[in-house]
Amino acid sequence: MKWKNKRSFKPALVIVLILQFCSGLHAQPYGLNLSGNEVINEQRTSLILGDGYQICTGNNFSLEFDFKLNNYQENYFGYIFRLLDKDQHNFDLIFNGELRFVYDEQSLPIEFNTDSSSLFTRTNHLKLTFDLAENQLIAKLNDSRPQAVNIQDLKLDCFEIYFGHCTRTGYRNSDVISLRLSDVSIASNMREVNHWKLNEENGIRAKDSKGNITGKVINPNWTTKNYSEWNLVTDLTWPGIISVADRKNGIEIFSENGIQYYSFSHDSLGVLISEGVHHLTYGDAAINLHQEGKHGILRLNSKEIFMNDGKSINIPPSDDLTEYWHHNIYVFPEDTALIALNGYGMYTYKNIFQKYSFKTGLWTEQKLKGDIPTPRYLSGLGSSKNDLSSYLLGGFGSNSGDQLIKPQNYYDLYKIDWSTNTIEQIYEFENDQQDPFVFGSNLVINEEENTLYALAFNQLNYNTELQLMEFSLENPEFTRLGNRVPFEFQDIRTQVSLHEGEGALYCSVIHYDDNENTSSLKIYSIQTPPVPFKAGMMGSSKNWLFIPVFVALALLGFVFYRKQKQKATNEDVASTSDFSKEVPVVSYEETITKPMARIRLFGKFQVLNADGTDVSKSFTPLLKEIFLYLLLNSLRYNKGMSSDKLDETFWYDKSKSSARNNRSVNIIKLKGLLAQIGGIELNKKTGNWEIIYDNDKIIIDYAELLSISAKKEKISKQEAANLSHIVSTGTFLPNLEYEWLDSFKSETSNNVIDSLLAYANRLQVKNSAEELIEIADKIFLFDAIDESAMMMKCKSLHHLGKHSLAKKAYESFVKKYEDLLSEKYAYSFSEVLEYQDEQTS
Repeated sequence: MKWKNKRSFKPALVIVLILQFCSGLHAQPYGLNLSGNEVINEQRTSLILGDGYQICTGNNFSLEFDFKLNNYQENYFGYIFRLLDKDQHNFDLIFNGELRFVYDEQSLPIEFNTDSSSLFTRTNHLKLTFDLAENQLIAKLNDSRPQAVNIQDLKLDCFEIYFGHCTRTGYRNSDVISLRLSDVSIASNMREVNHWKLNEENGIRAKDSKGNITGKVINPNWTTKNYSEWNLVTDLTWPGIISVADRKNGIEIFSENGIQYYSFSHDSLGVLISEGVHHLTYGDAAINLHQEGKHGILRLNSKEIFMNDGKSINIPPSDDLTEYWHHNIYVFPEDTALIALNGYGMYTYKNIFQKYSFKTGLWTEQKLKGDIPTPRYLSGLGSSKNDLSSYLLGGFGSNSGDQLIKPQNYYDLYKIDWSTNTIEQIYEFENDQQDPFVFGSNLVINEEENTLYALAFNQLNYNTELQLMEFSLENPEFTRLGNRVPFEFQDIRTQVSLHEGEGALYCSVIHYDDNENTSSLKIYSIQTPPVPFKAGMMGSSKNWLFIPVFVALALLGFVFYRKQKQKATNEDVASTSDFSKEVPVVSYEETITKPMARIRLFGKFQVLNADGTDVSKSFTPLLKEIFLYLLLNSLRYNKGMSSDKLDETFWYDKSKSSARNNRSVNIIKLKGLLAQIGGIELNKKTGNWEIIYDNDKIIIDYAELLSISAKKEKISKQEAANLSHIVSTGTFLPNLEYEWLDSFKSETSNNVIDSLLAYANRLQVKNSAEELIEIADKIFLFDAIDESAMMMKCKSLHHLGKHSLAKKAYESFVKKYEDLLSEKYAYSFSEVLEYQDEQTS
């Protein structure tokens, strides 16, 4: 589109376009997810409305809100909210199998004639009307009859409300119900005065659209984001090759350690079977069996199946190179048989259906009637709830099966009826983008909506992205949902699967590193029903609505940029003309308003996770050194370290195989520790081991120092305050001595001194004497005989009239100077002051 008359563009058009876009988003789920008993106390959510008893109403007021309890096992007892007034009265809503209402120490006789299970399966609306003059409460849940109850001495004068975890002293609660909350409203004398819609996407504030009482949130988990963005749930590492299979509300993980179960709802890992010999090899695939306690591995290349005997499972090693990579597996109802289909190996794509009978132990080829798919791999397969039919989606292969003869992507959907042994092509669809895509091995069938979910990705790129897609089961229609998830695809070393949980979809990505002989497993989640990512993903036929927003935001952004640029220019002029003018400054840690992890390298080595727990002692001496070695090189030089370099530094006295084993074990331990901290990880995306961190989730004082010192003479007053705060706890890793660390210590000391002196040189003693003294003291931490710092301190003390202190500072410097250098200092005290006078005149 081109504008014929540029002058015809009006700001009002921007508003129209934005409203047009926003009108299509009205149905998107929103609200605040309150974490409760399913997590530790420090991670439970609190929504605080009217903090400090700000909510003051008339004698007749109402409180209403929408909520849905989360279906967690731990959700059997706890608080939903506590209303506290300034005179120490409390009104509580509690769930203990049913809703309970409490005023002060009175349990109120309110019972709704509804099934409590509906509180977990639908969005509920609760309205509480308080008549203080009549000492009466009327409660109404959904469409039930209102329940009225008289309450003796009902007084609620100016109050605050805590949904979830209550942090008010004297009223703290540890039992908290997990729920989704939205549209909290307060009306006074039948007029709405506050409304917290809770439709934010991030942050720790809840906007009041009717009043001016902003809500505060601790440990927020906003619903909108959970439906449009994938969330990394866990990142784990195992030795050797691993494989996963679906299990109710979780997955089973087969590894050298045996069989473990990862629970989606509890985010926990439990051991199912540890006994036996477990040697997975290339192409081994875990089997999704229906019977509880029944587990197996399929080694299709040798047509072997290894099942557990209740206590153990034995999976023997094999050096054979498999002919079946990325095949699909279907298991018949009641676990009578399984079928393996498709796959790739030895330069050949497969399309045969191989059947194994659990009753006879025999393999046969299953002959299907109908539209037989061309040979392929990297297809998605999913089954209906009754497991009598399956859907096969897309893939990559060739018509002949020969890898050398016109390999191509296939964009088609097949339906297989296992009861009649028939297969039918439902449709072919067009790839509406330039990049090709294939699918993860599992599909999730949504029979209620007559659709399926699939994970798509471009198999031609190493650095690629996962995209959730929803396909019709009848027509060649699809929609892209959620944001894209970056990951590394290395064909036979990577496995991608989609899994169904309670109210969510889960994506598992396995990557096997043959150099390290380790497998990483990342699990992501997105709430259902997922919605298109609002930042925009072109390609879906529904995404044309995003275009006006891009135009509008781009134009608004340009205007904002021009204003900011002019503002920045004005600020630069002001800063050079009035640099010494006092402005309020705080330390950079004091500006943080949300829980964040911290790594402190100045003073003693200290690592805190987001809830403030000190995990420093979890680092053994060796793990600490490995971590610091990787962290400092990653931050300072923006590069990782090779495995060979690690072996040379830490295991130079070991054999190559022993060094490799030691490295693998310590890398796994370190990854686990970093996962506990949060916001920081160790990866090998560049081919070298590198520490990556998210500065929205973790504060690293050394990283802040590097950022400040890089600015040299342009350090601001706030940045100088940040630097002073960083070094106030001590020097850089003072109690650690490693040979490789010396260069970092020396450079860091120089950076601190140079940065502080560069800032100090822009200050005037007459305006900033006390600040200059503080800067000098910080410099002395790193160099006790820094001449510039001594002169700065003496002159500043002298200016403040503290002449004896100035003389003592000079004498202390001279003594240290002569002790360290074994020579007399060249200047007298009076000469120092005169020299300073010359410099500042």
